[in-house]
Amino acid sequence: MATNRFGAAFATAITEPLVVKQDCSFRLTGGKVKHTVGQSSAVVTFGLNATGEPTSCPGIGVYYFKAVLTGPNGNSITVILPY
Repeated sequence: MATNRFGAAFATAITEPLVVKQDCSFRLTGGKVKHTVGQSSAVVTFGLNATGEPTSCPGIGVYYFKAVLTGPNGNSITVILPY
């Protein structure tokens, strides 16, 4: 665990391998990262389409990531954004 500038302990882990494909113009096409601070967490999944489904090499299309933010009381917010 490390400490952020506010003195809170945090951890970041790659929970699924991050995949960069040469035939997709060396873009990040998949993987998952989890970031935890105290009782809150954020899980980010890469390599998705606009509806949040896994995709492989959308050509000239846009890749999306899904972030699921979970607070200390268990409430969560999900967003899907392009990258």
